[in-house]
Amino acid sequence: MSGLLRILLLLLVPCLPLFAQPLVLPPLTGEMSGRMEWRKLAGAAPVDWRLTLLSPADGPAAMRLQLVLTAPGLAAQVEVLPAAGTWRVMDGEIDLAVWLRPLAMALAIDLPPDLEGSGKLRLAGEGTWRGGRPDGGLTVDLTEGRLAGGGGAWQAAPVALSMTVGLAEGGPRLQSARLTIAAASGFGLMLEQLELTATGMDDGRVQVAQATARALGGRMTLAPFVFDPAVPAVTSSLELEGLDLAELSHLLPTALSEASGRINGQVGFDWNLAGGARAGRGELTVSADTPAALRLAPAPGFLTERVPARIQLLPAWLGPLARWFAPENPAHGTLSDIELGRQPLQVEQLRVELRPDGPDGARSATVMVAARPALGGAVERVTFTINVSGPLDQVVRLGLDDRARLNFRSGR
Repeated sequence: MSGLLRILLLLLVPCLPLFAQPLVLPPLTGEMSGRMEWRKLAGAAPVDWRLTLLSPADGPAAMRLQLVLTAPGLAAQVEVLPAAGTWRVMDGEIDLAVWLRPLAMALAIDLPPDLEGSGKLRLAGEGTWRGGRPDGGLTVDLTEGRLAGGGGAWQAAPVALSMTVGLAEGGPRLQSARLTIAAASGFGLMLEQLELTATGMDDGRVQVAQATARALGGRMTLAPFVFDPAVPAVTSSLELEGLDLAELSHLLPTALSEASGRINGQVGFDWNLAGGARAGRGELTVSADTPAALRLAPAPGFLTERVPARIQLLPAWLGPLARWFAPENPAHGTLSDIELGRQPLQVEQLRVELRPDGPDGARSATVMVAARPALGGAVERVTFTINVSGPLDQVVRLGLDDRARLNFRSGR
């Protein structure tokens, strides 16, 4: 054994100066790649990944991992610093035309089956990596986006979205969002300057603080509400300010041929994927600072049915004598001009009360009008009330059919 020790010492002694210096390993590099399949995201394309290890001469503390993800409509590059336990999205882009539905599935959002989208989402973010799970946040920005649905029945563009998403053990969670849409059209309505701001809640729901749009010459505002992406529905009230009656003409009852002025009010609003949008209880009134006018569509007898053409001064049993002393009723001619649309009405009061549909055809709306003939005449003022029965969502398209009852009073 002593002989063996002597041999080892003879070999090691010349190498001792080498162990007096720090041990320096050469820079390490390496690369791995593969393909990732999405079992739970139907329709999502496979993602090719490439992981590169970079170890600079500065030592292990400066080692970096670069992850590159590529797929149709997707490109991202992520950098990880293992020693510091941090990550950073260096670049990321997602094409909504390809990834809209897979992203919605990943976030547990139930989209309408006919919804289509396009535009490029830009991603950025950073955070830490602990216990094999990322922690931190992402920012998502969309510009020049487009949404459409109903087989082209409606569309919205350009769409801009700015959103922050937090990453934690429970998965991604919305923190804040701001959505703006320059114009949206469909179902006979044009909306402009749509703006929505929202914040995420701990239970995954979203608190919508503001939702406004310009439409029909005025502004519509939804009262704040809570939205659950897992069960998409909205229950709120819609504030209407300065809506132009002229632009509402295609929605007005067929008994009106023209209308002008501005209307304000508040209406209950409910929406869900199955039933669409529905109006609830509310009230609409004419704006006091904007005179309103309307013209009836020709409807013979609408006002004159209960107004005699002549004033009977003598009893009818006098026969021809009674008819000789029956002068023309001056109100009849004015009312006839109004009901035939020849005489417009200057509206003094207009109030529409909307109620939820009741059983057995209970009243769903009441329209009250007080107006003066714009061209003058024997009638000084006309007031009438229309009580409407039937589904509330048909009220705005209702003409004077057998569901409407009319009462009016006229003064000279």
